Amino acid sequence: MLRMIEPPNRLVVSAEIEAENREVIFRPKFDRYVSRRRRGQILDIVLIVAERIEYPEPVQACRDPKDDKYLALAVAAGASVIVSSDAQHLLPMHPWRNISILRPADYLALA
Repeated sequence: MLRMIEPPNRLVVSAEIEAENREVIFRPKFDRYVSRRRRGQILDIVLIVAERIEYPEPVQACRDPKDDKYLALAVAAGASVIVSSDAQHLLPMHPWRNISILRPADYLALA
């Protein structure tokens, strides 16, 4: 994770993506792995180091409209890479508008 926040890399988030992450991280299916308190602490740390960006222009490019917010955030942030595990919708779009879409392991392997 540290590589994601070391220059020239940036970890960016929007209010919409923060809300989705908060909903997902507190799903009961994760209770048996990590306590809710610890998950909240981890999310808080991520949000402290992340740069908040709100995207003014909506994007409609993904087969799953719920994933368009990630594309819009990347455009607003001037990103060159989106890191995702979404093999069904986002990863098949690689590259999109000259933005690489990589699995976490592939992104970390770039170092």
